[in-house]
Amino acid sequence: MDRQVSAFALAILLSIVSSQIPPPNTETDATFLSAMKNLIWGPNPDLVPPSTLLTSASVSVSGAACTLPQQIGTGPYRIPRWYYNPARQRCELFYWSGCCGNQNNFQTFQSCQQVCEVDPCEQDNESGVGALQLSRWFFNKKSKLCEQFIYFGSGGNRNNFETLQECQAQCPESPNPCAVQTTGPLVTCLGGNSCGGGYYCHSGAAQTTQVCCPKPSTLDRCQQPLNIGIGNENLQRWYFNPLAQQCQTCVYKGLQGNENNFGSRNDCENACVVNPCRVGTPFRSQGVTVQCSAMNPTVCPAGYYCHIGADQSTSLCCQALGTNPCTEPMVKGEGSASLTRFFYDSSQRRCLTFNYLGTKGNMNNFQTRELCEGACPVWTNPCSVGIPIMGADQRPMRCSHVSPCPPTHFCHLGFDEATTVCCAAQGDPCQVSLSEGVGNHVIQRWFYNQKTRQCQPFTYRGLEGNENNFLLREHCEATCPVWINPCPQGEPLLNSDNRPAICEIGAENGCPTTHWCHPGSDPSTSFCCPGNSDPCVLAKSEGEGPLVITRYYFDATRRQCIEFTYKGLRGNANNFLSEGACAERCPVQIDPCPITFSSLAHVVTLTKCSGSYACPDQQWCHIGATEETTVCCPNGLSFVQPVQPYKL
Repeated sequence: MDRQVSAFALAILLSIVSSQIPPPNTETDATFLSAMKNLIWGPNPDLVPPSTLLTSASVSVSGAACTLPQQIGTGPYRIPRWYYNPARQRCELFYWSGCCGNQNNFQTFQSCQQVCEVDPCEQDNESGVGALQLSRWFFNKKSKLCEQFIYFGSGGNRNNFETLQECQAQCPESPNPCAVQTTGPLVTCLGGNSCGGGYYCHSGAAQTTQVCCPKPSTLDRCQQPLNIGIGNENLQRWYFNPLAQQCQTCVYKGLQGNENNFGSRNDCENACVVNPCRVGTPFRSQGVTVQCSAMNPTVCPAGYYCHIGADQSTSLCCQALGTNPCTEPMVKGEGSASLTRFFYDSSQRRCLTFNYLGTKGNMNNFQTRELCEGACPVWTNPCSVGIPIMGADQRPMRCSHVSPCPPTHFCHLGFDEATTVCCAAQGDPCQVSLSEGVGNHVIQRWFYNQKTRQCQPFTYRGLEGNENNFLLREHCEATCPVWINPCPQGEPLLNSDNRPAICEIGAENGCPTTHWCHPGSDPSTSFCCPGNSDPCVLAKSEGEGPLVITRYYFDATRRQCIEFTYKGLRGNANNFLSEGACAERCPVQIDPCPITFSSLAHVVTLTKCSGSYACPDQQWCHIGATEETTVCCPNGLSFVQPVQPYKL
């Protein structure tokens, strides 16, 4: 008995020593090992097992071996080994026969402990080695779940179970339903919006998984990608596919998904599917909602238009209410967005801005002014009355000085070609008053001044003027009766063309008896002015103007035609081109004195004399044929000039 105990102890010792020291490399080491073997097995060499059986396991050991029963095998040897006793949950010594047995066979106590006495629920997953592919289960200590893996047949560790139930029995599951770890304890919820801000109510397979989980702050629920989660459940759920823009089914594993997870299709569509169309539903092709954009609007078929919303989810093909967006009214739409858009105002023929709310608009909705103006007939109405004549392209028909408008219209000369169009005529351009128009432009133009009968410059503002508006002075003067009124009172006699009747003094076809012919500097001011007074009784009038013209007037006091300077305008009928013309028209007093005195006639007043009334000194009394020629003449050669009759 004592010998057996000693052999048992020595076997343990030899087993430990053999496993801890390297093979003998000296004669002393070999002698020591030989002595130990003789001590344990005796001198009979047949009882001593081969050294390979002492220093290595007969089979590869894995964690699954810890659950196998003890087997000593069928060999002839007694080799000390260690096996794991599941009942006592510890490693114990046994003698292996050297052949056969199972994997619950460890060379050392330490190797048995390392494999079997460690909690398998705390071990990492190890797939092992080998050529097999076995479906197994392991406990994921991070997710606190039993999960499936492929085991290759050898090696590995104890965290290796043949069934889910075995794994769950060994390692109780207590997973966190949330994909994002929380700092505090989990809070149960009732669904909907029962969680506070920044959280959503996660709904798993059991009531214990219905807790408030954190949600991302930057990503909308419906834009989150599909996440089937983890776990061993197979829950029928719905999620919103942002690419297809529709709710689709999925299988949820029960844990650690995201907020894009709905219990029913109705819940999903109420939360995510936005119909931006004012009428009907968005166009779908092969079950998928077709998305469009301003860069690719042609994907929408006939009868639809590309509704551009606040984001891609509302940029869809909507049913068109008409064919021409330019005739539709402006619609602000519905929603919480605030988008700067442009619409076509048909009354102003302009593209204007408005604030679009994101959905339920119409076709008259453009992202840029350029898109709006490219689609609709944008033009400025320069006419002060009505609208211009429209062309076939629904834009105003343009005109020019050489390409005039119909008689019912005039060519409005705007600030550019687009505003130079045919506007409704308001009357004779020479009779309508000056209109500077409206706008911010500064354009040099000419207008006809009815008072002065002249074409004068003015500044046109570009829009809503009238036909009394000319590009050039020549155009104005060719259209309107430009002339200067030389008459001191009233207007000159006009012809049928509203221009003054030119007259010639002394001509047979002169002015009528109600008018007199104003002797201007040239024909442009020689007009028939109103009045029929005797010119010989009118006072001298130098008139107005810058001219210096030698003329003659009749001085009724002295009864002489006297030279004066006429300024060109506004004189009267006592205005003669020559002294002879004056004397022929008015009763000029005859000078009977000698020729030497006649040169003084303009400055010397002739004094009548008679036999009873003597002349002053240095003068003598000329006795003429009549009383008018019996006057005082200066001393000198005395002779009587022939009496010249005069005309009244």
